[in-house]
Amino acid sequence: HRAGWTPALRREAGKTPVAFVLALTKLAATQITMRPRQHLALFTLCALLGFASRSGSAPVTAATNHWAFQPLAPQGIPPVRDKSRVRNPVDAFVLARLEATGLRLAPAAPPSVLFRRLSFDLTGLPPTAEQARSPAANIRQRLGELLASPQFGERWARWWLDAAGYVDVMGMDNDAGTIKLGDGKWRYRDYVVQSLNADKPFDRFLLEQLAGDELADWRGADTFTEEMRALLVATGFLRVAPDDTDESEINTAANHHAHLQQTVENLGQTLLGLTLNCARCHDHKYEPVSQADYYSLLAHFVPAFNPAAWLQPKDRVLADLAKPAKADFDRHNAALDKEVEVFRQQQQAMRERYRDQFLEARLPQVPAALRDEAQAAARTPFEKRTEDQRRLVGRFERFLRQGLDDFKATLTPADKAEWERLDRAIAAVNVRRKAPPLIHAVYDHGQPPPVHVLRRGEYDKPAEQVQPALPAVLRSAGVQPASASGRRLALARQLTAPDSRAAALVARVLVNRVWQQLFG
Repeated sequence: HRAGWTPALRREAGKTPVAFVLALTKLAATQITMRPRQHLALFTLCALLGFASRSGSAPVTAATNHWAFQPLAPQGIPPVRDKSRVRNPVDAFVLARLEATGLRLAPAAPPSVLFRRLSFDLTGLPPTAEQARSPAANIRQRLGELLASPQFGERWARWWLDAAGYVDVMGMDNDAGTIKLGDGKWRYRDYVVQSLNADKPFDRFLLEQLAGDELADWRGADTFTEEMRALLVATGFLRVAPDDTDESEINTAANHHAHLQQTVENLGQTLLGLTLNCARCHDHKYEPVSQADYYSLLAHFVPAFNPAAWLQPKDRVLADLAKPAKADFDRHNAALDKEVEVFRQQQQAMRERYRDQFLEARLPQVPAALRDEAQAAARTPFEKRTEDQRRLVGRFERFLRQGLDDFKATLTPADKAEWERLDRAIAAVNVRRKAPPLIHAVYDHGQPPPVHVLRRGEYDKPAEQVQPALPAVLRSAGVQPASASGRRLALARQLTAPDSRAAALVARVLVNRVWQQLFG
């Protein structure tokens, strides 16, 4: 692997798998001389197993003729024997499949039963007593009433929010003691409800969620208009991946890249019905997505989720206030920050005193050659560590990192009482904070760095550079890829472009989700 794909090996690649493995083994022998023979035997076995696994799971090529990746096209309505049961073209498709297996449609439901089913499907509620008494009066009128009711948006918004992965918390929710609610995240939930009740066209619905921030000049506004507010709230669709980087210990480059990748993978599942995560590290074995395709798609989101200029969740939210009012809020809270900092410094001094004791006891478990460097890295505040120091602490984390619970367990009774007093003092100050209305938005930040394919998905092992683009299997002639700016808006337009491969897949996924919701 480290030797690279040499010209000699490239010539052998056209041979049979066995001949190729023999050539690969010969090359390996020149690269791992002075090693035991069993290492060479293991290498050969791994190579053979690799060929065996690839032979049955080769990725679909970009030129695939699979129906799911073709533009939409009219389909002929299939003939059926029992034409009396066909009320619309969908009935014909269903009945044709049933008749092919010797089955028939069930008898038509009486109006009262049909209306009850429709009411549950569209609003999640049973019919009212008045509706139940006269369901047959005009079934189309009753259907229109259900679609026009506010409960329709509430019912179907839940389906969309589940598909998108919406939650009210900011990070992981596996520990009740560390759950952090996202103040104002509910506004995205309400946006979805309102959009469905307003019968917003789906392409516009999608456009706003992927790039609402690019559809209005909100940065220069003294106060947000209702339209600006709705467009910014809509981008909450891209804020559903767990983000714990507010915590200093995990505000690392690795987690920045991981959050960016999870955001893209969530989009792939929700809109495209594709599991993209395998392509982080290699060409996908089952989906027609190469590793280069994965990072080209990811490049659309780098200006907003910029690993080189990362915004922590607390800095990514926007205050929904006029600029003068926001300045008053900021001054008030800045004064409280200074009060809290005094107590934090006292706690930090206590942690440093116990940390030295902790390190003296644990450092002997670190190799002697790295002990001094590890000690210096562990004593350096997290935000001031170099990448090498962070990597070193990560390597020996179980020896060098003293978690808060571990630290509290070592406190003397007097120090424990003092720590708890400082905690109460901090809480008393924070109660006095002013909390403006917040919008959990996504917007571009800083100059986007170049995007590279990452070897094995590791952020510090970049390979070839890629440009923003859809996966090759979804690209259509005449549809322009993203430029240096406005990347998410360009992506949204590609995903909704009429007669395009990408829009066809999005439509198929949406229709399948609706069908499953209605019929199981």
